[in-house]
Amino acid sequence: MSTDKNVFSDDDAHITELVKAKEALKLQRAVLKTMAELVEFRDGVTGGHIERTRGYLGVLLGALMKKGIYADEVDTWDIWLVLNSAQLHDIGKIAIKDSILRNAEKLSEEEFEEVKSHATFGESIIEKIEKGSDEQEFLHYAKILAATHHEKWDGSGYPRGLKGYEIPLLGRLMAIADVYDALISVRPYKKAFSHYKAVEIIREGSGIQFEPALVDVFLEVSDDFDKIAKDYELSQGEIDMKIDKIQTGEKTVLKIGGRLDSFTASEFQKTLINGFDDARHVELDCDELIYISSAGVRAMLSAEQRAEEAGGSFSLVNVCDEIMEVFDMTGFSDILNITRR
Repeated sequence: MSTDKNVFSDDDAHITELVKAKEALKLQRAVLKTMAELVEFRDGVTGGHIERTRGYLGVLLGALMKKGIYADEVDTWDIWLVLNSAQLHDIGKIAIKDSILRNAEKLSEEEFEEVKSHATFGESIIEKIEKGSDEQEFLHYAKILAATHHEKWDGSGYPRGLKGYEIPLLGRLMAIADVYDALISVRPYKKAFSHYKAVEIIREGSGIQFEPALVDVFLEVSDDFDKIAKDYELSQGEIDMKIDKIQTGEKTVLKIGGRLDSFTASEFQKTLINGFDDARHVELDCDELIYISSAGVRAMLSAEQRAEEAGGSFSLVNVCDEIMEVFDMTGFSDILNITRR
């Protein structure tokens, strides 16, 4: 029998390092997503903007791939990373005063210059994160989107006044997604335009604000933009979280519906933890859950840890793909016991 005290092989040490690296990446992604949500919380008028623009960008990318437009470039992208990095395109708004972000009056020239600075500030934030992160590809996409989504095809945009193909393709795509959502959304200084009016404005901006070839693609898939916006609007009708409790022996089933975000996470966590007072196992039925933020995921993780400490167990069932994507993004899908719908 071996008396070697070093029971761990080099392979074991390598695996341990890989696990640590994976956990670090999960944490980084969770922090970045929380930062994006913080922007939306401060800039209350753009609630849902990040979620919708990511959907629009996905529609445009899908159309480009289907048509083979810019295939040489798009085929080199990790589309999943691109779409998730899009949530950071407005991260620079963290630096803008609340009084300006929520101003219902026309901005002064000085105030507008401050608003414009969010593009370069966002770029700087992401560059600083890059220096201490292994998420280089994800942050590369995020930096391009943050820095260039306000550039215009004719060179009149900001922050650098890039013109035509000087603007990265990602920035040219995001410009359409960003403007469309701004047009159909209520702002303190304007009413929401209809989908049809927004489409017409983007059509008229072809060759001026937007690349003509990309506007043509947008016009072909604009109905999908409208569907994304309407689906989100419908989801807002159930903005209040609701939980129904069903007790069956040693199992508590909690049926959750509506939106689980930073506003409802505390109430949810309390209800979930109380569920262990009545049973050793708590099952969360997510069939009617329409939205979850990283704050909601962290509340679930806390409850899961509480269950382990109490000698119980916790699981999620009927999780749809959209909700699953959030678990994957925050890095907790491998920790929580989840069954897809």
